Amino acid sequence: MSKVPDYTLIESQEDFNLFFQQNQSIEWLAFDTEFIGERRYTPLLCLIQIATPNGYFIIDPIKIEDLNHFLNIIENPDIIKITHAGENDYMLLNNLYGTRPKNIFDTQIAAGFLGDGYPISFQKLLQKEVQIRINKSQMVSDWQARPINARQLKYALNDVLHLYDLWQSMTKKLVVLKRAQWVQEECSKLEDISLYKSNPLKEALKNRIIYQLTPQEKTFLIRLYQWRNKEAKNKNYSKEMVLPSKLITPIVKVMGSGKKTVKSDRRISNKIFVKYWDIFNEMFHRKISDDERTILEALNSPPIPSSEQSMLLDLLNLILKYKCQEAGIAPILLLPRADFNRMKTEKEYFPSILEKGWRKEIIGIDILKWLKTRNKLSFEFEAGRCILTMDGLK
Repeated sequence: MSKVPDYTLIESQEDFNLFFQQNQSIEWLAFDTEFIGERRYTPLLCLIQIATPNGYFIIDPIKIEDLNHFLNIIENPDIIKITHAGENDYMLLNNLYGTRPKNIFDTQIAAGFLGDGYPISFQKLLQKEVQIRINKSQMVSDWQARPINARQLKYALNDVLHLYDLWQSMTKKLVVLKRAQWVQEECSKLEDISLYKSNPLKEALKNRIIYQLTPQEKTFLIRLYQWRNKEAKNKNYSKEMVLPSKLITPIVKVMGSGKKTVKSDRRISNKIFVKYWDIFNEMFHRKISDDERTILEALNSPPIPSSEQSMLLDLLNLILKYKCQEAGIAPILLLPRADFNRMKTEKEYFPSILEKGWRKEIIGIDILKWLKTRNKLSFEFEAGRCILTMDGLK
C-alpha cells in the first residue's frame, strides 16, 4: 500500500473553525463525501474529503455538529468547487442543510465535452486524462464505524488527491477546443434551485399503471406512495423497508376486490397484510378530496405516437447523435433521455434548452427547425436518398 499523503483529520469544532480560518480566502476547493444511504430515509453524512491550496483535510461530520463554515464555502461564488459526479453530493447537502452550490466545475460533465464519454467513473477518467491509477476497494466500506482505519482514509483521500490536476488538465483542453464556456454552462445546472425541488407525485406518475386505473384506484395509488414516504421519513427507514415497490401495483389492483382477495394474494405476505390492512382499507375508501380530484382531472393518458412519427423522431435523434459524434461530445448531454421520451409522447413538447447555448451551436438552425416542426414532417426514400418532407414540400 502506497504512503498516505499528509492530511489533517478534523474531529472537533475547534479544529473545524481553524480549518475555515485558514481556507476562507482560497480560490478553489475540491471535495467529495462518503455517506450511508442504505436502510435510511435520510442518508448519514460520514466524511467530507477536501483538497485546497493549503493541503488535504478530512472532516468528520459525525463528530462535528456545526458545518456552516464548510457550507458557506460551497455557496461562495468566488471559490470554485471541483467535483466528480458531484450531483449526489450537492443533493445530499441540500437535503440535509438547504445548501445550494455556486461556481462548480464537475470533471464528469467536462469529460462529456472532451470525448472521454459520459457518464465515466473517476477511476477511468484519471487513467485517461492524467495516467493515474487509484484503488477503489473500499467502495462499500462502513463509513459510520469509528475509529476510521488507514485503508478507509486512503480510499477517501484518493477521491480528492488528483481533482486539482484533473481540473487543470481538462481546462487546458477545453480552452483549446473553445468549450470551457460550454462546460460552465452545463455545470451551472447544478446551481439551479429547481434541481433540488421534488415533486410529491413523482413516484406515482412514474408508475405507468396509473393511466389504466379507475379514479378511486388512482387516488389510492397516489395515497399509497405518499403514506409510504411519510412513514419512511418519520422512522428514518428506507421506503423499501416500509413497503417494497414491487408490492404497490399488486396491492392497488386487488384492493377493490375486498379483504379476502387481498389476503389470499400470494404476492402480498401475511405480515404485510396483518400490519397494514386497516390503513390500506381506510386509504382506499376515503372520500376523494377536491385537491385530489384536481390532480385526477389533470391525469390524461399519454398519447401513443404513430409508428411513423416515432420512427421519424428516432431518425432525428440519430442525426443529433451523429452531430455529437462529429464534435466528440457525449450525446446524452445534448438531449437527455427523459426529454426525448417526452417529445415522443407529447406532440407539442420541445425542450427549450435545445435553443440555447452550446446545444444550439451544435445542432444548427436547420435541425432545430426539423425538431420543432417534427409533427409536420414525413420522410421517403428516393433514388437511394432519405428525403424529409414538410407538409408535402421537399
